Amino acid sequence: APFSYGVYVDGQKLFSRQTQNQSENFTLTLPYGLHALEVKANDDFNAPELDYANDSKTIEVYTAPTQADLRVESVILPQPAPTTPPNSSGGNFSSNLTVISATRINATIVTGLKINVSNYGGNSTYATLFVTRGSQQIYSKYLFMAAGQKKQIPAFINFTSGRNDLQVRVENQGDFNYTDNSLNATVYKCTKPGFVLVVNDSDVEFNEGGESGALFFQELREQGYCTSSWDEAVDGQVTAENLSKYNFVVWSAGNYNGQVLGEEDFDALSNYSGPVLLEGADIGFDHQNDSTLAWFNASYAGDLDLNGSLSTLTLLNHQVFAGIPSLSANGSRGRYPDSLQPILPSSQGIAQWQNGDYAIIASTPQKKMLYFAFAIESVENAQSQSQLLANAFNWLYGRGSFPPLAPELLAPPDGFITSASSVLLEYNSSEYYTRNASFYVYGAEGNGTPALLYYGRNTQFNWTGLQEGQHSWFAVAAEGSQNSSPSETRTFTVDLTPPDVFSFGVNSTGEYSDAMFYSNASDANGLSGFVFAWDNATGEMQNGSWVPLGGTQNAFAYSAKTLPASNTTVQWAFYFNDSAGNWNSTGVRQFVVTENGPWWNSSFAYARLLNVTNNNDSLELDANYTANVTLDTQNLIAAGKMRADCSDLAVFDKIAAKEIDRAVAGCYSGETQVLFKLQRAITPSGSSADYALEYGNTQNAPFNNNEAVYWLYDDFNDNSINESKWVCDYGTCTEAGGVVTVGGISDNRLIALQRATLQGGLNHAKLLQA
Repeated sequence: APFSYGVYVDGQKLFSRQTQNQSENFTLTLPYGLHALEVKANDDFNAPELDYANDSKTIEVYTAPTQADLRVESVILPQPAPTTPPNSSGGNFSSNLTVISATRINATIVTGLKINVSNYGGNSTYATLFVTRGSQQIYSKYLFMAAGQKKQIPAFINFTSGRNDLQVRVENQGDFNYTDNSLNATVYKCTKPGFVLVVNDSDVEFNEGGESGALFFQELREQGYCTSSWDEAVDGQVTAENLSKYNFVVWSAGNYNGQVLGEEDFDALSNYSGPVLLEGADIGFDHQNDSTLAWFNASYAGDLDLNGSLSTLTLLNHQVFAGIPSLSANGSRGRYPDSLQPILPSSQGIAQWQNGDYAIIASTPQKKMLYFAFAIESVENAQSQSQLLANAFNWLYGRGSFPPLAPELLAPPDGFITSASSVLLEYNSSEYYTRNASFYVYGAEGNGTPALLYYGRNTQFNWTGLQEGQHSWFAVAAEGSQNSSPSETRTFTVDLTPPDVFSFGVNSTGEYSDAMFYSNASDANGLSGFVFAWDNATGEMQNGSWVPLGGTQNAFAYSAKTLPASNTTVQWAFYFNDSAGNWNSTGVRQFVVTENGPWWNSSFAYARLLNVTNNNDSLELDANYTANVTLDTQNLIAAGKMRADCSDLAVFDKIAAKEIDRAVAGCYSGETQVLFKLQRAITPSGSSADYALEYGNTQNAPFNNNEAVYWLYDDFNDNSINESKWVCDYGTCTEAGGVVTVGGISDNRLIALQRATLQGGLNHAKLLQA
């Protein structure tokens, strides 16, 4: 019975129709993007049903633009090697490598990325994938993206110590939408020796302005420390055993009060032998009547009330304040800090409140300790806050206890190839400011001995006057008399020689022929790609697409073109680029297009030009179809123009300038059939004048291979079933004297073709036993 159905797109009804068919076809024009397509049967509920709940189905439909539309879908950050101390447990031990600011990024990172790129458009494109850190490009890759294709590209990157702000983007010409071609991420790499633990003393009752543990954790990662965190409100009580796994501990109480640094906390800290940074606005207030502060070489002097005002500290001469002109605490972010006095001679006050008591105590009797009597988040200037923490970490754990870290080489990348005679070397150290690092830069040409190129504080050196060949370089960081171990050694190649281009030409100059232009090229350092250009006899050279060669040393390049009419001049050239950026070419070559000669073989006395027409106005007549021409051979033989057995009757392909196979049926007849296979397709309602009939050559040996005339041919004359063509479905099949016999019972006597039809189906023949 008739029923209605409705079509909805993204919840909006487009139309409703009546039908009684089991299936319906309809065409929709949708805007670009992802859509919800819903079809509801019986949407007017006029047809009675037992269950209306299953009358609807929704699918997602994506409509693509005609041009390419590239997207950086996601960046997968491989899981790093463990960065936690051995045998440690509890806490967030890998968070020092977590991506904290990223779009659709779902893991962590050490040395590499896996970048997922998709082409949502309806056209293929060449593109370049870039990864940049700030303004510096640190990775690029040339790639081809077919329509609808998805790729995952591995990118191995040398990240700098500490924070790396990355942008991953893909660039191509004519993209449909450039707004989704990039992603941003912030990642961290720890390189400094040892491990640091930040304890957030958050398991207390009161908080007068916020906690600071996350701020310490962030700054340590920024400085390249391998850092873990422990939040006592989440991870439970930290123990001495936990702390013993770490080389350096930051204990942050922030603005918490109400027995912060409790008995179990103090038991853990007092049994820890490494350097400690203690921070908290109310540690002194909570422990003014016990011996806790004495362990930190401090005594409680009072509780200040900043009441929302700024309090500027007096900074004494100490390394912790290097590069900090002034330091102020903001009372709106920590109203009640403690004031302290040092216990001499084990400690010294290094920063004073306006009342003369101390805000920071530094201890160096048996181990280094720093005690901040305020919440670090109350420091007013963000730059001063960051510098204070960097200096504090260095004084406690970095400065002087070991040589500087080896510098990191930034550019050029290892294996870089250039055609320039100068290369800018870029390097840096995560301790550039905190340890006042200088650099020794060494370089060598070829296999020579490294020589000092530069010494100083600059993080760049322009190496000039380079000769062709390979060069190597490395750097050493220095602070005073202490030198780091050498950095990695990188090499680059100066290539001033363009690629060698040789053995080039074109394999045909005949009019309308399919000509192949070709050239060979080689380069010791690799070929990046080539471009073919020609003018198609117009006088204006047109560049083809860039064809990448992927760094291969030897390449055969070619380009297929259909030549224009005869007596025109064609200009062409190949342009090759090597990995260094040097170009070379075949030079612009030219030739005059020649005639293909007469449209028949001159050894035949007679010829007739054929016109093969496709009478179908919608379907193409495919190549390999068999064409059938009717010819009056009886009169031709009687007139002496053709041999009596029609053996000199031939079909000539004037495009290929050769005879092709034909079959002759009914020689010496007014309606002799001449059959041959089309060599090229004919468009709907189109015609072809590519063929001619020839005769009148008594010496001709006919081209009469029936396999090359028919789509399928078998004369069953070899007494053996050809199993490449036939499958005997039931019983047995035998062949003799041009007859195939199929065994079996009743109608189950079948033989099937072992090949597909031209339309992609499977032909079957049903043969009954004679």
